[in-house]
Amino acid sequence: MVRQDWLTLMLKIADPVLHDLAARRLHETLPVEKPDRSMYAHLEAFGRTMTGISPWLALEGLTGEEAELQKRYRALAAACMDAATDPESPDHMNFSEGYGQSLVDTAFLAHVILRAPDALYRTLDKRVRHNIAEALRAADALSPSRRIGFFSPR
Repeated sequence: MVRQDWLTLMLKIADPVLHDLAARRLHETLPVEKPDRSMYAHLEAFGRTMTGISPWLALEGLTGEEAELQKRYRALAAACMDAATDPESPDHMNFSEGYGQSLVDTAFLAHVILRAPDALYRTLDKRVRHNIAEALRAADALSPSRRIGFFSPR
């Protein structure tokens, strides 16, 4: 498989999630086959999609058409980070409801920030970075170590 084929496949997989989330309509359009997954499906799709494409978004030194494409997808990813974490967004994601799955899916999003901090965090608006931090804090409340008091002061 040549690089262009890989890139085409990656974006074909990522496009539905990223474009709908950036437009703040992912909750409307994402098919959820199992009703018991509806509170987790959106963050799961976004976090795992971003985990998959974040190495490419973080990559430096691209040139030509691929560099332009990467620039567009970085902007798209920034819009998605905003839509997912903005409490006023119709696509605000579930970072704190239901033990377990929200924590796992938020960890995927945290992994994205660690993997591509310049492309997917540091360049974001201060308001968006604040919303991301609040989302991570909300998920942290689900942590088993928090629930059993492991990190509680003695």
